[in-house]
Amino acid sequence: MRPESPLFVAIARLLFLLINIFVLYVFLRGHNLPGGGFIAGAGTAISFVMLVLALGTRETEELLPIRPLTFSAFGLLLSIVVGVLPLFLGEGFLKHYHFKFFASEGLGEIYLGTPVWFDLGIYAIVVGVLLKLILLLARAKEGRSLVSPYEKQGCALPDAEDLEGRKAEEEASNA
Repeated sequence: MRPESPLFVAIARLLFLLINIFVLYVFLRGHNLPGGGFIAGAGTAISFVMLVLALGTRETEELLPIRPLTFSAFGLLLSIVVGVLPLFLGEGFLKHYHFKFFASEGLGEIYLGTPVWFDLGIYAIVVGVLLKLILLLARAKEGRSLVSPYEKQGCALPDAEDLEGRKAEEEASNA
C-alpha cells in the first residue's frame, strides 16, 4: 500500500537520511551527555515508521539488509560480551577500557572505548525490536499475514488456514 505522491516518497527518503545523521550525533555524544544507544535506536525506529508510510511494508522489508530480530540478537550478544569480558580479565562487570583509535596532529587523539560498543549493542536491540513491532503493525493494517515469508521457513507453527483445515477435519471425524 504505497502512497500516490512521489513527492512524499522523495522527501521521506531524504528525511530518513537526515534523521539518521542526527541519530549518529546523538549516539556518539551519549557517553558524556544525554543520548546514547537507547535514544539513538528510538530515533532510527521513528525514521523507519516514516519509511514504511512512504514506501509501504513490502518495499521497506526488501530494503532491510538483515532481519530485525537477528539485529536485536546481535546487539544483545555484543552488549553481553562487552559487559562480561572484563570479568575474565579479573576486573568488574562493565569495566571501561579505552583504545586509541586515531591520532593526528590536527585532530588530536580519538579514543574508542568499550562504552561505545555497549551502546552499539543497545542501539541494535532497540532498533531490531521496534522495527519488528512497526512491521507487524503495518502488516496487520494492510491485512497481510503477521508472519513474514522468511519467518515461515523456520517456524514450526502452521498457518492460520492450516489450522482451520485441521479443525474442520477433526470436527468431521468426530461427527
